[in-house]
Amino acid sequence: MLVLMVEKVPFFLLAALVSAVTFVVQRNADMMRDLAGLSFNARLGNALVSYARYLGKMFWPSNLCAFYPHPGHWPLEEVLFATLLVLCISLMAFILRHQRPYLFTGWFWFVGTLVPVIGLVQVGAQSMADRYTYIPSVGILMVLVWETCRMTRKWRCQNIALGATTGVLAFVCIALTRHQIGYWKDGVTVWQRAIAVTRNNYAAHNMLGRAWFLQRQVNEAIRELQEVVRLNPDFAEAYCNLGRAYVSQGQLDEAIAYYQKALDVRPDYVAAHNSLGSLLLQKGRADQVMIHCQRALELEPDNVTARNNLGFAFSLMGRLDEAAAQLQKVVEIPAGQ
Repeated sequence: MLVLMVEKVPFFLLAALVSAVTFVVQRNADMMRDLAGLSFNARLGNALVSYARYLGKMFWPSNLCAFYPHPGHWPLEEVLFATLLVLCISLMAFILRHQRPYLFTGWFWFVGTLVPVIGLVQVGAQSMADRYTYIPSVGILMVLVWETCRMTRKWRCQNIALGATTGVLAFVCIALTRHQIGYWKDGVTVWQRAIAVTRNNYAAHNMLGRAWFLQRQVNEAIRELQEVVRLNPDFAEAYCNLGRAYVSQGQLDEAIAYYQKALDVRPDYVAAHNSLGSLLLQKGRADQVMIHCQRALELEPDNVTARNNLGFAFSLMGRLDEAAAQLQKVVEIPAGQ
């Protein structure tokens, strides 16, 4: 047993390294801002409920979607039920570890491989994601296959019966997959589906608004984005997206107001500083442009848009040498920055 455990150590170390790299990258990419204030108890409760939900969706894959919003805190009865479910299955797997070792292996494969993505460290605003179960589901399938084989081993026509059952299940899975693919036709259908099968899904409304905007359906985009800020008034990205939508309609004053709201919520939002600076530049408000450009450059010194806007702001103020210096820096910034 010790030898079997020791030989797995490199894999555990590799998994720990990848998890650490993912944590650092997501934090630096600002993906850990949403729900960062959740207590450990809230995150633990979501993790336990997610285990139960993953199991449920594996056996009954209904209401699947691209984004499941995090409720913040799950009702106590749901957390208790999920906790009891996980504990009971774990206890059963441990008790039967000698008679049915595949139960122990499969169940703790499922539990263990979900740990890095179960939400104990919250990344993003989702409570769970179907894609996270690709590898963990192997453990549950392992249990199903071995247990089915054990239960039917005395059947005279075991191979034929199991083969036929497998064929029927494969056909059903193909049909369900074909049906599910229909919800992934384009961005609009993906996010409309997410809104239809979840509640208070402000992130899905935001993405639907962006999808409508890309299809040049600006009024529909604005409607969805207004719903986002109703559901979550502290979601800065939605205000920024509303600003872009109003710019496309030539309503610059409305756009400026929404960019300012984005900065009220999130003062270090570089994209909002840049967009607001560009609009103020069109309005000829060079002094205000400089405020936003300088703040953006404090946050991202190699930001091309901010540096370019600052150069034009100096130009408007007649400070041509300073304008030329800023524009020269734009040329010197490596491509892709």
